[in-house]
Amino acid sequence: MELIIQWVFIIGIAWFVLNRFIPVKGVSNISALEAKKKFRDKDVQFVDVRTPGEYKVNHRKPFKNIPLYQLPQQEK
Repeated sequence: MELIIQWVFIIGIAWFVLNRFIPVKGVSNISALEAKKKFRDKDVQFVDVRTPGEYKVNHRKPFKNIPLYQLPQQEK
């Protein structure tokens, strides 16, 4: 019985960790070089999800600042 509980616990932890690293549906990660190429594309929207203070210190012009905690409230 202990062995079953241990395996359930291990599988639960593995599932939790894997879910943290799997990309969110509809969100893609790109390299800095790929981002630079997309800066010229007017149909691409760049969003910087840092806090306003972090954004103010260092940001790039094509990025719009929408703090991560505000994303669910934004309309498409």
